[in-house]
Amino acid sequence: MTATSRWALRLCIALCTVAAFTVHAPTTASAEPGDLTWWQVWNSSFFSSGVRVLVSDSGQVFSTGSGTTSGDDEGDDYLTVSTAGNGTKLWYKYYGGIRGDDYARDMAFGPNQHRVYVTGESQIRGVNSLLNVDIVTVAYRTDGKRLWVRRYDDAEGSDSGEAIATSAGTGRIFVVGSTNGRHKDTGMVTVAYSAAGEQLWTRRYQGSPGGDDSANHVLVSPSGHRIYVVGTSSTSATDQDITIIAYRGNGTKIWTRRYSGSDGNDTPATALLGPNGRHLYVAGTVSGDYRTVSYRRDGTQIWEATFDGAAGGPDSLADAALSPSGETLFVTGTVAATDEPFPADTDAVTVAYSSHGAELWTARHDSNAERDRAHSIAVSPDGNQVFVTGQESVSTLRVIAYNASGAEQWTSVFGSARGYDSVVAPDGKKLLITGWEQDVYEHIAVLAFATH
Repeated sequence: MTATSRWALRLCIALCTVAAFTVHAPTTASAEPGDLTWWQVWNSSFFSSGVRVLVSDSGQVFSTGSGTTSGDDEGDDYLTVSTAGNGTKLWYKYYGGIRGDDYARDMAFGPNQHRVYVTGESQIRGVNSLLNVDIVTVAYRTDGKRLWVRRYDDAEGSDSGEAIATSAGTGRIFVVGSTNGRHKDTGMVTVAYSAAGEQLWTRRYQGSPGGDDSANHVLVSPSGHRIYVVGTSSTSATDQDITIIAYRGNGTKIWTRRYSGSDGNDTPATALLGPNGRHLYVAGTVSGDYRTVSYRRDGTQIWEATFDGAAGGPDSLADAALSPSGETLFVTGTVAATDEPFPADTDAVTVAYSSHGAELWTARHDSNAERDRAHSIAVSPDGNQVFVTGQESVSTLRVIAYNASGAEQWTSVFGSARGYDSVVAPDGKKLLITGWEQDVYEHIAVLAFATH
């Protein structure tokens, strides 16, 4: 499909999208690598966006985010949508709290992929407009039937769910985030549920006195006997470190590690477990550069690697992915092209490391646009392709495909859209991206690009 035909098709469909949830599903008989094979847009009343995308072994696609259901003061709700592998819409579900905004942050499959779990934050606006924010987790069957809703409330104040993971061995669900309920400072919180939604245990972590802590990522070992929680701990507004906590499956804390750069705020972008669960990788931004750190399961640091864009400006790591064999780790993000504090010219830079921390290759993408950014990275099931999703400009989505050696294979753009998360279908033939597509407003979208 040529760029001209894409825009003509977009114009035609935009003129037809009068009612909510109108189908956007172009298809191509024989797609070339980088072709947009289909896309779907759910037209909520005003603004919506997808933040996480999953694809099952059968090819069913799930995306979650938030959307405004009406123009009144009810605000945003969780919005979870599903499509078939060919782009056909299957279902969509809203979840809304009580007189407040609700924001979905993360989603995970249950064992055997028979369920999807969504977590985030849900507001309740009470009398005199007092606002209470809780962690809410929702369980759905893959046909869209809602099974249960669980609300975690630390008495009063603000609680936010940021990440969710499940145990393939036990079926348990682990939700992490932040809470400042009865306590003076914000702390990390980890909540464990059974598959039936029974709350099994809760753990709270508070680092330095007077500082704030927040969990952003959670990983579960293949056996389900160990959980790793990754987030940030601060001692002041200008000093924030990366914190990692290992728990047993019953909630017993095993160890805590704190990683600090030379200065400033250090932030983990993501965390990954090696295929056998024996190695943990934490990737983020430390002292204005990419930083990747590897740990053994006992908390011993094995290696760390830094990438500096060399222009002297700020560099920000956005995401990381492991090859299926676990032998190569890929990180991507945005690198300043100048030494300005807020550079107008940035590039999308991807770095590949061996499992021992050796830098294998670096690929820089610089289009004619000034603001090239990377948001997400995904690896094909055979490990031979790496896909970086980001922006060519503020509102133009770009996908870059590399081979396993870092050579750019193809790029593709889609206007008036933004991609936040991506995953490769199990058959390796499609890259699925979620984010938003814009006409007058921004709407949650799922896009499928041919990979080869």
